[in-house]
Amino acid sequence: MTRIQILTALVRMERPLDVLERELSMHAWDSEEELIHLSVNVMKAVLLKYLTRDTARVDLQHWAELLEGREDVSMSKPVANVIFVLANPTLEGEITLSSVNNLIEQLESASNDSK
Repeated sequence: MTRIQILTALVRMERPLDVLERELSMHAWDSEEELIHLSVNVMKAVLLKYLTRDTARVDLQHWAELLEGREDVSMSKPVANVIFVLANPTLEGEITLSSVNNLIEQLESASNDSK
């Protein structure tokens, strides 16, 4: 798979994270350009996977950790804030159904504010 295909699968959480992490390790961490964008809608879709129990808390955190700080994935400030919260539960609080619902509300509010 190409780096863009791997990143696309990662941002959409479409394949096992350990497989994607291994595939990404074959590519350089840094990037001269952003290759893919993590949109608010895709972010909300991933959060909904947790709310519907299609993904576990530990996987949601691991997913965010894999995305946090990547130079090849662009995202808006509100999405980056959600990634930070999910990747850092020690600093930001445990990931719960309630906290994820709050994150979705924050994304929707930010999205409405930009219109």
